[in-house]
Amino acid sequence: MAKFEIAHGITAKYEGGLANNKADRGGLTYAGIAENYWPTWKGWPFVKAEIARHGKDTTAINQHLANHPDVPQLVRDFYKANFWDTLKLDSLNDQQLANVVYDFGVNSGIGTSAKKLQAAVVACGVGIGVDGQIGNKTIAAINSLPPVPLYNAFNIQRTNYYKAIVERDASQKQFLAGWLKRIKPYQV
Repeated sequence: MAKFEIAHGITAKYEGGLANNKADRGGLTYAGIAENYWPTWKGWPFVKAEIARHGKDTTAINQHLANHPDVPQLVRDFYKANFWDTLKLDSLNDQQLANVVYDFGVNSGIGTSAKKLQAAVVACGVGIGVDGQIGNKTIAAINSLPPVPLYNAFNIQRTNYYKAIVERDASQKQFLAGWLKRIKPYQV
């Protein structure tokens, strides 16, 4: 069964410290947690205290938050509960597939990741519903397929999704290279 710590370690490299890009719909973001989408995250008071203390010195802010006695665990718990567990990734047999499904969920939302995973299952020849809900039928279908073709089909879904965002909204083009950089080939 897939392990959260492995997937989170990979994704955390892309979901760094403090950011507040005006083109990012998430607004103020820390460790990939966007305030516009997750305003009740328990880490915001700590983040805002560091911003008040250090102003625009993101290096100091990030250093203090990374060494804070509570913030790293709040980040980990947030991702485990809201992404890994919601997508039921403990149930997947293949770690690399769980890694990319988790990463895409963090980057684009769990509903999007779930739908694209289900669409990849369908593309691999297994008829399931594409409803964005990962249930027992979806898990069984995923685990019945060879991991490499499913992984590749999922990454095609993911690539097409990112490109469609940019086609709809040119202001998002600045993020495309970073999004595509997260897509890696299956390591045999």
